[in-house]
Amino acid sequence: MFIRGGFILAVLLLPACASFWQPSGKPATSLAIDLSSFNNMGLYGPPDGLRSLSYEFCIPADTAILRRIETIDVKARVYRSSPGRIGCNDHQWLMISDTHRPDYRKVLGRLAAEPVIDKIAPVWFE
Repeated sequence: MFIRGGFILAVLLLPACASFWQPSGKPATSLAIDLSSFNNMGLYGPPDGLRSLSYEFCIPADTAILRRIETIDVKARVYRSSPGRIGCNDHQWLMISDTHRPDYRKVLGRLAAEPVIDKIAPVWFE
């Protein structure tokens, strides 16, 4: 009887304790790009019209952070005075890159894991 009662008590307390097991810190970066239709070279579209996708994200306006991001995404370019469509603020720099490379999934995964990046979104140039 005691074992069954203890088990029931544990089951009832488990949800209340779950928050102690959750990782703390910033929420996961929002990767607002569906990669399911991309090929091995980071291209998507019909066979006679394959193209890469440009994407943008904001980083804090800090040279050390910029250098770290540039080692992750060697194609990324910084735009210090543009907010981009993503809406970087006055204390952030806009970064733009694209998917045309064989390691695009790895690059996007590493960027998404960066604590200084909140969102990665497609860029639609007009």
